[in-house]
Amino acid sequence: MHTREQIQDITDAYRQATQRKQTQAALQESERRFRAIFDQTFQFMWLLKLDGTLLEANQTALNFGGLQSTDVVGHPFWQARWWMSQETQTQLFSAIAQAAKGEFVRYEVDIIGAGEIVQTIDFSLKPVLDETGKIVLLISEGRDISDTCGTLRERVAALRDRKLALSALRCCEDEFRALSEASPVGIFRVNPQGGCIYTNPRAQAICGYTFEEALGHGWVKFVHPEDRQLYFSRWLQAVTATQEFIGEVRSVHRDGTIRFCRLKTAPIFSDQKELIGHVGTVEDITEMRAIEKMKSEFISIVSHELRTPLASIRGSLGLLASGRLDNQPQKARRMLEIAALDTERLVRLVNQVLDLERLESGKIVLAKHPCNAATLMQQAIDAVQCFAEEANINLTVFPLSVEICADRDRIIQTLVNLLANAVKFSPSGSTVILSAEVQKDKGDKGDKGAGGRGQGAGGRGSLSPSSPLSPLSPPSPLSPPSPLSPLSPPSPLSPPTPTPPTPHSPLPTPHLLFKVKDQGRGIPADKLESIFGRFEQVDASDSRNSCGTGLGLAICRTIVQQHNGKIWAESVVGEGSTFYFTLPL
Repeated sequence: MHTREQIQDITDAYRQATQRKQTQAALQESERRFRAIFDQTFQFMWLLKLDGTLLEANQTALNFGGLQSTDVVGHPFWQARWWMSQETQTQLFSAIAQAAKGEFVRYEVDIIGAGEIVQTIDFSLKPVLDETGKIVLLISEGRDISDTCGTLRERVAALRDRKLALSALRCCEDEFRALSEASPVGIFRVNPQGGCIYTNPRAQAICGYTFEEALGHGWVKFVHPEDRQLYFSRWLQAVTATQEFIGEVRSVHRDGTIRFCRLKTAPIFSDQKELIGHVGTVEDITEMRAIEKMKSEFISIVSHELRTPLASIRGSLGLLASGRLDNQPQKARRMLEIAALDTERLVRLVNQVLDLERLESGKIVLAKHPCNAATLMQQAIDAVQCFAEEANINLTVFPLSVEICADRDRIIQTLVNLLANAVKFSPSGSTVILSAEVQKDKGDKGDKGAGGRGQGAGGRGSLSPSSPLSPLSPPSPLSPPSPLSPLSPPSPLSPPTPTPPTPHSPLPTPHLLFKVKDQGRGIPADKLESIFGRFEQVDASDSRNSCGTGLGLAICRTIVQQHNGKIWAESVVGEGSTFYFTLPL
């Protein structure tokens, strides 16, 4: 028989064995449940040592990689085939090191499986702690987010493309605006209904409206009233028919001037061939119109001026050639004299036209050198002395000895032209005076020339020059070019009247002021500006009575302007005229 103690020992042993079996069964059940969860989950799962050695990989991960457990367990995790590149391996190695320090690591990464299939997974590494808080292993998970990521990538790509498109559009708009605002041509845009939505600064300057005033149909009120109805109806017709529009229209600028404008528009279509508006250009062709008119008038005048002496020469020589004057030697001699005079006039006309064209085109370069004004004045007097004696005109000169830098031949030419005109239009026995003075500043009368007098056939001139007009207050009708001058053509619609300098117009200081004063019939006030234009005469009989070409004063003006000087005239009808011009010192 067993003693009580023996029976107690047997009972304890049985109980312990039973407990061990129960514990083992519980562990097996726990292992079974863990394995079921570990292997049956759709996510990738791995168990790692702290150094990154792989302890377990679930079946999902093994199946994706086409691997057996023995292929990867016991090896460094980052060397397994899931990690497709050196970059992903390096990234994983760093993540394991972080997790081993107790950090939770998570990021997106691409892994490779059997058949070179690539998946994007949401990958994480988490440290596992025991009861004491010590890190004993690492658990890693991976969730397939390829579809979500693909959609997200597509959306990101679409957003990126849209952003790039918007950026490109903004860039194009910026480039268009920069080019438009710097363009020498007016540019405008209208909507499909023909309402203005944009004008560049040049278009605003040409037509005289502001950006806001041009919007919608506001620009129409700046169209000339006589052109408005016809132009606007043609414009709307082109807009409605989505056609190009080309036309010319007069614009009334806010400053009151009338501008000739050439417009051209073209429709703009979207990618779907829908009309989105029109873009157009506007050019100010006022000057071009003026040049065309100037050329036409110039050709007309020149042809008339050439035909007149040619007709006279032809008529005179025709009579002589016919023999009808063989018995009339005096009349035949007169015909020869007429032909000779008209030939000289024709040669003079051609030479002056060519001279003026070369001066204005810059083909003649002024040869400026230091010279003495007194010498130039005396040489000009000497050049017209014989002509003055024939006309019984007294010449008086007050030469002023002052050094100037000028083209001596051209200044003498200017003085001779002015003196010759004064002689031609002065009555017999009258006096023509040439004088000069230095103007140093505003209000300074300067030093007046004094000295010898030129002597004409009618005796010594005795008149002193009238008080000189201050060079700061000459009415300078010559500063602007004449209507026929190619340097500044007038508007064909409303020729701009040149604005002479006011009595306080600035002149270069110091400067030399020349004056040629006569006692002739004078010049009407409305002619004081135009006489410096080409082929301009005070009246229609002047050119024939004085054998002039109408180009002398135009040449004088060009020469003076190319010396940076001013030229103008003052006159009282019936009392005489005074011509002034200045040269800087």
